[in-house]
This record gives sequence, structure tokens and C-alpha cells, in this order.
Amino acid sequence: MLPELKPNDYIVLGDLMKQYPREFYTDVTNFYISQMYEYIDTGRIFRSGVMGPTREGKSEIVSSLCFLYVKRFNENIEKGTYLKNAQIKTIFDNEGIKLKKLKFTVDYVYSSTLAYAEKQRERAKDNNMIFGQCHQIDEDRKTGGGLGSMTAQIENQNINNISAKFMQTEFYITPDHMITKNAPYGLRVYKKDLVNRINYSLLYKIEMNNRGGADFKFMGWVGIPLHPHKGFRVKYNELKDSWILTEIKGGIDERAKTRYSIAEELSKSKMFLMNEKGRFDFSRPERLAYFEQQIIKGVYPNFNEVEKIRIVEHATLLKKQEMVEGE
Repeated sequence: MLPELKPNDYIVLGDLMKQYPREFYTDVTNFYISQMYEYIDTGRIFRSGVMGPTREGKSEIVSSLCFLYVKRFNENIEKGTYLKNAQIKTIFDNEGIKLKKLKFTVDYVYSSTLAYAEKQRERAKDNNMIFGQCHQIDEDRKTGGGLGSMTAQIENQNINNISAKFMQTEFYITPDHMITKNAPYGLRVYKKDLVNRINYSLLYKIEMNNRGGADFKFMGWVGIPLHPHKGFRVKYNELKDSWILTEIKGGIDERAKTRYSIAEELSKSKMFLMNEKGRFDFSRPERLAYFEQQIIKGVYPNFNEVEKIRIVEHATLLKKQEMVEGE
């Protein structure tokens, strides 16, 4: 089914129509969904981006795709598809990852790539990674380039590599760009059909070129109906509102919050004990070395050198504040 276009739409899309006259009048919804199903059936990660202006239906499209994904995945579980695949089965035998039917809830919706990476790291640490889980990452909010931003990007890439091994499928919502890394297809949201409750997007095939960039080929229209899960929609809107409220109140970035929470934990460890004279039992270099040991053991995520020092200093200050307030 193709969207009903008005004269102004043909003006906006005129160049696209001239360059791709056949594709412009082609409905490729079944093709796009079948491609996603092929990735699901063969145990491969399906990563895709949905871009477009705010309030144009990007979130609804991604949520609907996630519900379609989960339905297909659970059908494969019932058929024993993954246990019959010898290569995939070794993951469950050797890696301790869980294989079970999926649920798509707001627990798998994230406010940013960093929030997603932090949650995945926590799940891996607690052995709570579920094979094939589908994630919705909302990148509408721009993140700043503060302390540790470059380290965060590297760590996020490492998380993505690990997630790919365990088929952690990801849909990214972006306002002004289309993700390209390991993403075979991308959607550009264009039009809402409020009568038929369908969101229409332009589908692009993404190919990485030998210059390190990406080439985009327009393939046609994709129409995704609104999902029927009203309870999820209510909870998602509440979650989105909480993100907005945090921003209005001047919320800080996730990495700064992570540094603070780790500093709180460190301040309670024996390495940060103080004597009656207000002096630490262990020197500052020893406290820093202890923190690095914990990172090596996998207790805490990795940080750059400046961040490590900042965290230990913050833990030190928290311990001193505790002592002063206790007097």
C-alpha cells in the first residue's frame, strides 16, 4: 500500500521521483519485513535506523518493528530453530547466555546510546543477557562532548561487538542522520496516515564504500501500521516524559552519573577507611591502584586516566563529607 500524496508532496519529493521513477511507486514493506525475518531466522543481528523530524512517528515505527521482531523470534523458539543450528547452539553451551521467549517492554527502550551501553554492560556482568533481545535506542537528544566522551564512544563500540555476538538487535531513532555501521537498511519517516493508522517511510539500502563512507540507494515505500499494545504506549509516553522533565531540570549526561555512582561505591570500601585523625589508611596512589584493579576484574567499566583520577577524588571527598557530617 502506497501513501496518498498531495501536490506539495510531489514538489518536495520531485528529485527523488525523477532519479528513481520505478522505486517511487513501489511498496517494499513486505521486502523490508522479510529481510528482517531472514536475519532473525539465521541468528544474525539486525540493526536499522529510523530518521526524521520530531513528532513524525519514528518511535511508533520502531516499537511496531520490535513487536513484529519478537513475534517472529518466539515462533522460532517454539520450532527449535536456534538449538538445531550447531554454530548458534555453542553459544548457549559455552557462554552461559539465556535462550528463552522474548518480551518487548520499556525495559528495552533507552534515552541514548550511552544509556543502552551501560545497561548492556550491567546485564553482561549479572549474566542476564538474553539471546536475540530487541532494543529501541532513542537518539533524539544530542549528547555533549564532555569528560570521557571519546572513551564512551570506544566502549560503546566494544559493547556493540559483544551484542552482535549474542544477536542483540538494535533500532536507532535519530532526527538528522541515518546510522550506517552494520546497518543494511535505513528508514526515513515521511508521512502519517491518521485514518488508516499507518506511518510511511522511505526505505534506503546502505552500502559502505571504499572511501569509508556510505552510499544510499532508494528502494521504495514502507508502511508500518501502529502496534495494538496500548499498555506499552502509555508506559513509553511516561518514560519519554521523564526524559524531557530531566532535560528541563538541567539533567547531566549519563557518563557523569555513572562516575558519581561508582565514586559512592568506592567511598564505602575498606580502601577508603579513615582513622580518628581524619587520615586515610591507604595513600591516594594505592586507592587509585585499587580502583584500577576493580576495573580489570570487570567490577566497573573502563575509564580514561583523567576520569579514574576524578572518580577517586570524588570518592575521597564523599568520605570526608561523611566524616564531617558525622561529627
